[in-house]
Amino acid sequence: MMKKAASTGFKLTTQTLVLVSIAWAVLTLLFFLLFSVPLPGQERLPWYNPATYLLECTAFFFAGILCLRNWRSPQIVSGRSVWLAIGLGMFSYFIGNLWLGYWELGLGKEPDVTPGDLFFLLTYVFLVSGMVIAVFSRQLSLTFLQILAILGILVGSVALAWGLVLEPSEVFALSDRGAIATTNPPRDCRGCTGIALGTGNRLCHAGGCPSTP
Repeated sequence: MMKKAASTGFKLTTQTLVLVSIAWAVLTLLFFLLFSVPLPGQERLPWYNPATYLLECTAFFFAGILCLRNWRSPQIVSGRSVWLAIGLGMFSYFIGNLWLGYWELGLGKEPDVTPGDLFFLLTYVFLVSGMVIAVFSRQLSLTFLQILAILGILVGSVALAWGLVLEPSEVFALSDRGAIATTNPPRDCRGCTGIALGTGNRLCHAGGCPSTP
């Protein structure tokens, strides 16, 4: 009777885990679409950032647990070290995100550089290690065209990241400098006696540049 009762206990099936993961992803997407952009003349709700960290940290925490579950499962015949590496990567991102949230919300500092960056770096190290183990542990013999396809995907991904992340920031920086130059045209510093030493520009910014004919 005890064995029968234990066998009928609650057990998370693969289908249940997939449905819960999809529901969490949809909830996160709806939260972002509804509250990420405030109305004109208003600011974001005060609980938006904490809720964002909660949704993100929960997802990575349970992703790490599921990866370690596969690593410990006897049903995984090969590639268990792959799940271990990916699970450690998920937990590294989880810890880094906790540091980032504490730095921004708890201490009120700018999250430009935080101690959590070390864990974000470890995330990529573990993920790359897991993918390398997954490929080389099976001793795959790739053809020349397959190698070219992989390299093409790699180059395309880097180019896409460059275009979406790096280039817009440079464009915005150039537009900001152009706007500043338009709204604040340079003064004529030919009458500044200290221009040779670089003090003429400081006098101009301070409004002390003498007028010149």
